[in-house]
Amino acid sequence: MNTSKLKNIIILVFVLFNIAIVYVYGKISLFSSLSNDDFFHYTQAIQVSGGSTSNEFIIALKYALFDIPHFGGRYFAMFIQYLLGPKPYVDFILQEKIVMFVNVLLYFTSLLFLVFSLTHKIFIKNKNLQDKLIFTYILYYAFIVPINIYNYYHDIFTWYSGAVSYTLPLSLFCFSFGIMLYIKDNNNLLLKILYIIFAFLSMGGSSGVSLLLIMLVASYGIYLLLSKNFSKNNIRLLLPYLIGCAINILSPGNYFRARQNNDRTFRITTLIIRTMKYIINRFDVVFVKPYFVLVLILFSIIILILILKYNINIKKYLYCHIVHLITPFVIASVVALAYNNSLIAQAHFFKEYDCHDRTAFLIDISLIILIYHIFIDIMLIVYKLAINIIDSKIFKIKILPVVICVLIVASHLYYSFSNQSIYRIHMLQLLDNLSHNKYEIYYEQYLKCINTLNENSKKVDYLKLKMPINDIPLYTPFDKMGLELFFQIEHIEFE
Repeated sequence: MNTSKLKNIIILVFVLFNIAIVYVYGKISLFSSLSNDDFFHYTQAIQVSGGSTSNEFIIALKYALFDIPHFGGRYFAMFIQYLLGPKPYVDFILQEKIVMFVNVLLYFTSLLFLVFSLTHKIFIKNKNLQDKLIFTYILYYAFIVPINIYNYYHDIFTWYSGAVSYTLPLSLFCFSFGIMLYIKDNNNLLLKILYIIFAFLSMGGSSGVSLLLIMLVASYGIYLLLSKNFSKNNIRLLLPYLIGCAINILSPGNYFRARQNNDRTFRITTLIIRTMKYIINRFDVVFVKPYFVLVLILFSIIILILILKYNINIKKYLYCHIVHLITPFVIASVVALAYNNSLIAQAHFFKEYDCHDRTAFLIDISLIILIYHIFIDIMLIVYKLAINIIDSKIFKIKILPVVICVLIVASHLYYSFSNQSIYRIHMLQLLDNLSHNKYEIYYEQYLKCINTLNENSKKVDYLKLKMPINDIPLYTPFDKMGLELFFQIEHIEFE
């Protein structure tokens, strides 16, 4: 078999595997159920607009502007929250299915686009599309495997409010950053306009998302600075990110909400302790997955080979780590501040240092990026120490199968003695739930609740509602206030 055919087979396997992942996530997204926040935002937006429902775009814009001084800087999330959220006069069940399915498609498509753009920059002198696609998928799966195979974050893939504040801004960021890399070699006006819009809107989600993304932008800025390529044009390119992040983080609503809800006894020492415990907690969760360390090491080896083969400046690469070293602490401190909120503490029953999986998603991303860099740094140090002793050919791809075999045996022995369940790989749990129709069973119960609410909307003052039983990974908590306001029923009681 010639090399070209082999590469085509590898690409086909990657594509089919990606289609399978998107299919599983997409199918589960169709069973998403609306919760209290989704219904509550509609009623609050209508109040902000003075009761008018004539122009939905204007109402969404007013609601986004209202959020900045009163609740936070989520200008894009709150705009979409109303615009595509549930409304009494639309089929909001069908609408949510469409929105959540598109959310999944955008998430995976944007990541693939960003990685291909990065690969295109690495292979800028290489016209071989096969090579670009192979390394695109390698880097793509370096992120997808630890985040979307070993883990599943139901808050952002099956909850509308979570999607608009977390995954949609992240998707816009991936699109905008990928476009920015093309702009540097292309003076297309349409691309520039799309970039500015996507970059600015990407910073209008959750404050944690905005901070995570601006840290990635800062890392890129440091690389440009060390490359002596930090021109005025590059500064202008990064401005939409900086302006959007400033609006989000410095929004008066963040501080207004903190004054209203936070524990007055909160101290900086408490913040530091909570931050460290959140990081340790998530680090422990991430690293107890079967074969997870093996996955990280394998991808780190491949990335290292790319760095060495394509002469990426190692010194500049290492300086970028300064940002990645502090990113998990920045994100975890935001989480610690958020969960100091007394309203959150009353509404959710966590273990002492648990958090929503939407915030765990952000901490995990920052930890995964940091861990990759640590592994690659260690390998670079070993490479530099061994280069004068061992033939440098040892680091070529030819010995990769041997390294993989050794690591597989070592990791298998480790996990055999650590009693790790294979079902800690969440993708297998999702497939098991789908095969046993657990999502369908729950969703039928959920639809019965919604139909009962629709039938009694504005007709009764009191309604007793049987809650759906949920033993699967979906975000489905109901709360009386949101339902009472949306369906205009004075008092709802849950069985």
